[in-house]
Amino acid sequence: MNKEELIIKLEEKYAAEGQPIEAYLEGLLHAKAINYWDYIQVDALFSLQKPRTNFPDEVIFLMYHQVTELLLKLVTHELEQATAEEGITGPILLEKITRAKRYTEVAQMSFDVMREGMDPEQYGQFRHTLTPASGFQSATFREIEFYCTDMWNLVMNRKKEELKGSGDQEEMFKWIYWQMAGVDHKTGKKSLTLRQFEEKYMKTFRKLANRYQKRNLWQQYLALPEVEKTSELIAHNERI
Repeated sequence: MNKEELIIKLEEKYAAEGQPIEAYLEGLLHAKAINYWDYIQVDALFSLQKPRTNFPDEVIFLMYHQVTELLLKLVTHELEQATAEEGITGPILLEKITRAKRYTEVAQMSFDVMREGMDPEQYGQFRHTLTPASGFQSATFREIEFYCTDMWNLVMNRKKEELKGSGDQEEMFKWIYWQMAGVDHKTGKKSLTLRQFEEKYMKTFRKLANRYQKRNLWQQYLALPEVEKTSELIAHNERI
């Protein structure tokens, strides 16, 4: 596209928005050139590590989980597009699932950073300072589940058949598998870890569960024309 064509396209763009192109062009005269560190916010990223001890390997533990959360956010970024209310085709679904699967695989492979990259003795000492915090409290991980499948699939196995196809979210949340992991089965009392988690995120989870009950990844797949349910898409959908 040559300069004249670019100007015409820009004029059309801003005219459609009711904006004078001259103001934007004049703004370019004063705008600073972008650089890598400002665009990526490198300084901000490197300021986010706040270890609670002086053990050097705690920084590894901390940054590993920050990187993992970013990878999980990439997964939800793709799944949000894959579960749009309209316009989803087989090829689009395949592309989004493939991307989400790729990010998931990177997260899985990166576990060696913790498994082989930290001194066990250091870990054993600084980990106690993080109580009651736990990776259990990763909301992004839980959000991915709501994007991917019907909620009854997330309840405990002994309740799954009873609640299969149910629309009673209140009942399903009582038996959701990860929630039960934070309950003392003798007393029924919830752990502090679970109570903190619910106070922070349960409203969000309920909204997500309601929003994606009819258009989660699995429902999007079922709604496709049969001709678009290719063997490749079926294989990817089963593995994610």
